[in-house]
Amino acid sequence: TVEHIFTKVSFENICAGSTLLFPFLYFTKNKTLKDYMIMVGMASGIITFIFPVDAMSDYFNGGYLGARSAFNLEVMRFYLAHFLLFLVPFLMMHYQMHELSIHRAYRAPLLLILVLVIIFINELVLTALDWVPKNDLYDPSKRNPSFIFGVRGDLTGLGVFLGIFVPMFMRVHPLTGASFYWPVIWLVIPALVYGGLIVLIFMFIYDNQETKVFFSKILGVRSGEDAKIS
Repeated sequence: TVEHIFTKVSFENICAGSTLLFPFLYFTKNKTLKDYMIMVGMASGIITFIFPVDAMSDYFNGGYLGARSAFNLEVMRFYLAHFLLFLVPFLMMHYQMHELSIHRAYRAPLLLILVLVIIFINELVLTALDWVPKNDLYDPSKRNPSFIFGVRGDLTGLGVFLGIFVPMFMRVHPLTGASFYWPVIWLVIPALVYGGLIVLIFMFIYDNQETKVFFSKILGVRSGEDAKIS
């Protein structure tokens, strides 16, 4: 159950933030923000269908709910919402309403980290307003939006996947020495690494020629035409 409905229409997680931001980003002239919309929208839509953490989880809003049926209202909402997050950016690229560029590629992961910071601030505000239990704050097994407080115990595989790039000191409370993931900070390196890989995939799909030229220059590889001229 949700005591305060406004908690569910806030920057509760990355996809909730996308739902709130995308109507505005759709009309923006800023190419960097549009890049974020395209790549995060499509990637989050695909990833959540492959690995639907919330739909598979026995927890909802930090509380234990138990197993949910395939036609549970929340499960159907989950899939429909994420399908739309994927569909709109996909159609924008299909109808050439936007162009991705390898020269702006580095900005999207940085914007993702900024969104994670906003999610953390949102959680602090909701807690200060007593709209969510204070005990849930910093607890990975409770609300833990977008894993900003660590990985739940039932998602050890995901923890290993992300934890490869997380230094041990970021998993320990600096004062008490207890197990404690530094909020948001622990996700910075994984976001840059995995986010960068996802961005690279998009670049090879939607900006293939320019991306090849970009890496050719970095690696010092000359194109076939340049080689003939020399």
